[in-house]
Amino acid sequence: MAKATSSTPYLRTKVLTASPGELMVILHNAAISYCDRARQKMLSQEFDESCDLIVRAEDVLMELTSGLRREVYPELVENLARLYEFVFHRLFECNCSRDPQKLTEVTDVLTVLRDTWVQVNRKEMDVESTQTPPSGSAGLELSA
Repeated sequence: MAKATSSTPYLRTKVLTASPGELMVILHNAAISYCDRARQKMLSQEFDESCDLIVRAEDVLMELTSGLRREVYPELVENLARLYEFVFHRLFECNCSRDPQKLTEVTDVLTVLRDTWVQVNRKEMDVESTQTPPSGSAGLELSA
């Protein structure tokens, strides 16, 4: 069970009011944070804690994957699904081998994906300010 913090109400509001693209950034940031923290725990030989954090990152990856709408932009979504699958398997390998370098690789991939979503959101905001917003958000649908 996740421990409650003073930021929980803020985060809940942020998530509930976020656009699909903003949710993608939030989820990627969460996965990156879990990986960074897991790497630190691994380096300090706190393997139980690092394992828990890696599992949380895997949970985020499963959410990202389950939110993909393959009927919209099928080729793009399939490539994104493969990237998420690669990251998930790399996390699994890292948990088995206790290799912090694999966490660095995962964080690098997730950071590029997150930065891409930041750019998509900026472009979408530019489009919205000049015309009617496009339907959907790059083939993604996140449910509550």
